[in-house]
Amino acid sequence: MYFLLQKVILPNIDLCTEEQLYFRTQGGKYNYTSRNLLVPRHKVAYFDTFFNAFSIKKWKKYTTLTSLFLRVNIIGRGTITVRHKENGVIRVLKQIDFKSSCNISDEIEIEIEIDISKINFGYIYVEWQSDEDSVLNGFEFLTKDHVSKSSMALVITTYNRKEAVTKTINRINKTLLTQSEFKDRFKLIVVNNGEAINHPSGNGIIVINNENLGASGGVKRGFIDSAIINDDKQLRNMDE
Repeated sequence: MYFLLQKVILPNIDLCTEEQLYFRTQGGKYNYTSRNLLVPRHKVAYFDTFFNAFSIKKWKKYTTLTSLFLRVNIIGRGTITVRHKENGVIRVLKQIDFKSSCNISDEIEIEIEIDISKINFGYIYVEWQSDEDSVLNGFEFLTKDHVSKSSMALVITTYNRKEAVTKTINRINKTLLTQSEFKDRFKLIVVNNGEAINHPSGNGIIVINNENLGASGGVKRGFIDSAIINDDKQLRNMDE
């Protein structure tokens, strides 16, 4: 059974459209409607970027990760290359010739095992070179290691930022709390300073009405309540 570690992040018109933070490409074009990357014949897409490089150094330092797999979803024909970069030195970890039907209904996913037994630093990234016009729908890094159940509480406060906080609540609910792979692993604690917003609790969202004690007072209240009502292993304070 695979456990998701990191999924490719692609540009979102409602969040960030700086494409070079997500990928680098020669002649490729990102479709903001279908949210996939079109890579023309004989062109290359690189994912050694801020959002999509896999930091093996951090995974090895802070976890007991021993196995790593790459799952890709691509329509077309080309070469998938997994590279490792450390101190400016780049080497190939895996290279596979890939071919799928150009019929969207026949799209396939494949899993590629990556040997990380001797890698402790640097980062790993994916490269796709098209032999024909291709569509990259996504990829993700997975493991088969035993995973201890853990959860994280996200804390935000409504201090003078009603509109921004409401937008953030809706975005986190859509991208984290309602997604099956993250179910029961995240909670959102909203410290409602001065009862500035009217948003119900439920489905992983906990709204705590609080005196208007400013941003620091709201954050502290969120930390205290997280410790009382949850067994979360990690806690993150967020700006709006």
